[in-house]
Amino acid sequence: MKLLILCLLLLLIPFQAVATPPPTPTTSTTASQYNPVILASQVQLAPLPIYKERKEPPSYTPLKAPVTISPEILTQYLESKNSPLAPYSAQILESPYWSVIIGICSVEQYGCSRAPDWNYWGLMKAGGGLQRFSSAEEGISAISTYLEKQVSQGRDMLESFRGFYCVNRAYPGNVCPGWETTVKNVKTLLESYAASNNNPNTNNN
Repeated sequence: MKLLILCLLLLLIPFQAVATPPPTPTTSTTASQYNPVILASQVQLAPLPIYKERKEPPSYTPLKAPVTISPEILTQYLESKNSPLAPYSAQILESPYWSVIIGICSVEQYGCSRAPDWNYWGLMKAGGGLQRFSSAEEGISAISTYLEKQVSQGRDMLESFRGFYCVNRAYPGNVCPGWETTVKNVKTLLESYAASNNNPNTNNN
């Protein structure tokens, strides 16, 4: 009888389920997902632009003068140099290379002031030695013809005369120091008289 009562009491005790812990998430959440730490080695910066020095395109000086001036102005310039070519300014200006003609004689023959046998441009014979002319007119015609020939052969720029017209084998490229610069400066000066209404300032020559 006591055993039966004990069994009934056990049946009347309410069943208490043991709570199971919640499942563990498969993906763990770390603090770095909320407060990320970025290493310097992980940072990819855009490459800085490479600085390239701007180079101006090379300038060239055509043998032909783009402008002309009056014979009186050229005469005034040549007289300021005590040049015997002053009376022949009109003939010089007939050549499209008139400013280069004066530029070359400026560097070849003491500012166009003196020259042997009217050769103010250092023109050479085919076999060597300076050419000789009987008059200024002949010399002017010879230098104009020479320049025309060089242009027809592709030497239409003053820069193409480097180491060709004036040869100095002591320098790289056989270039004569100062030759090209002097010719160009005189050429530019003379042509500037046209841009200034043919009023040269001979104090700046």
